[in-house]
Amino acid sequence: MNKVAIYARLSREDENKIDGNNDSRSIDNQIKFLTEYAIENNFEIQDVYIDDGYTGANLNRPEFQRLINDAKRKRFNILLIKDLSRLGRVMH
Repeated sequence: MNKVAIYARLSREDENKIDGNNDSRSIDNQIKFLTEYAIENNFEIQDVYIDDGYTGANLNRPEFQRLINDAKRKRFNILLIKDLSRLGRVMH
């Protein structure tokens, strides 16, 4: 069975965006969507990591760092995220 981790992040900037897609603007919606996906695909959820209120430009987010450490320890072999912007953003 595939062991998965779920990561969700919402920054204060994300909360203020109006784009017609509320799914990524709510931590609860991200977790619900990803949990349902894991269940539908018979994935075993190892842990859920949540960084609420952190910008994607900051890689020193507490749960992101815990996720990285758990990945190094091979606690999971698949990471589920709503979209790549949840992991981080490149600032120019």
